[in-house]
Amino acid sequence: MLKELIEKSKSYGIKEIEILSTKTIGLSISVYNQKVDKCVKSEVESLIIRGIYRKKQGKIVVENLDPSQYDFYLKELVNNAKMVTSTEPAIIYKGAKHYRQIKEKPSDLVDHSTYEKQELLLNIEKQILAGKNVKTVESTVYNESSAITRLINSKGLDLSKKTGITFVYSIGVFEKNKDIQTSFDYQVGRNFNEFDPAKLAKNIIKVGNAKLGGEPVDTGEYDIVFERSVVGDLLSAFSSCFTAESAYRQVTLLKDKVGEVVASNIVSLVDDPYYSKSYENVSFDNEGVPCKTRSVIKDGVFTGFINNLKYANILKQKPTGNGFGGGISFTNPILKPGHTSLNNILKEVGNGLYITGLDGLHAGINVQSGSFSLQSEGFVIKNGKLGKAVRLIVLSGNFFDILKSVKTVGNDLKYSLSGFTTPTLYVGKLVVGGK
Repeated sequence: MLKELIEKSKSYGIKEIEILSTKTIGLSISVYNQKVDKCVKSEVESLIIRGIYRKKQGKIVVENLDPSQYDFYLKELVNNAKMVTSTEPAIIYKGAKHYRQIKEKPSDLVDHSTYEKQELLLNIEKQILAGKNVKTVESTVYNESSAITRLINSKGLDLSKKTGITFVYSIGVFEKNKDIQTSFDYQVGRNFNEFDPAKLAKNIIKVGNAKLGGEPVDTGEYDIVFERSVVGDLLSAFSSCFTAESAYRQVTLLKDKVGEVVASNIVSLVDDPYYSKSYENVSFDNEGVPCKTRSVIKDGVFTGFINNLKYANILKQKPTGNGFGGGISFTNPILKPGHTSLNNILKEVGNGLYITGLDGLHAGINVQSGSFSLQSEGFVIKNGKLGKAVRLIVLSGNFFDILKSVKTVGNDLKYSLSGFTTPTLYVGKLVVGGK
């Protein structure tokens, strides 16, 4: 069917054409107050069609391809191309000689019924509700998603891949002496037995109670340790500074820094599409370029930007296989772990703050300059151990300065829902606004 559309495009003067077809199957369940309040199964097929007409690229997005509408699609594609005034290159990739084969990782989720998945959530919620000082459980959610993608073009390229991720999360609400706090945790799995209701509930209850009674600390400079998920969130928020588009548009301080020291020599950031512990592996991006394992920062040295075909062409670089969603993004970004446990990091710090949450990551940061000022929460570090909860503080600093000031990297890698896999970081002193 897709090949028919490609063949028909020639009669409209379209020199080259590419079709990215994605069929997504999903299951989303949520429970509240021991009742299932949402259970939605979905199956959607969407297509992104790109065509080059008179050296300009047109693009349309279609849901559920209809062969009777081929003429309409192609007319729209041509009309969209005519409206383009940019002189930036329009490229459709011819393909590579070799693509690494991805061995599909086994998953038994399809073997378990929707009822079993609902019972999983009800069990999680029930255990949290039985916890000390629990006022309610705000939400408990199961989200299962898989996608089959096919990329085909008029140059003979025809590739397919399957991706998917499933996670469970819950948010508990805790109250004591009129102080109300929330606690969130999640689990990601490929097989049903990887979801552990007791472990998830126990951690939510532990953290929720620990946060009760929190208060601001005095304004000043403190030694800061970032919890591993917070590290992932921070890197995700500033991730565009590592892209070739940001370099071209001169909106990143890393421009002209390739080969220079931009971080502590114990900091290494790798993009590894084949990382064995990842929940998703991909051998090619959405433009058909093979994905590669590559360092972005190696032992503190910036080794280069990730790109897509457009910006690789503009900046005369080799494509890195990071063309996704019409832009540039990482595949499996990993901040390489060190050798120090969290307990030993806390002992090393002695006295300081352990930050477990940052609010306003999209409003309180400046990606170009690296500066940020964010409401934060966490715990006091006192004599090498975690102490009372801290909240209503504002943490200020600069992302690029933090990279350089990292003193210790933890050994406790964790995949965060931001897509980054990161360990605990001790980053030295930062300014904290408190009472």
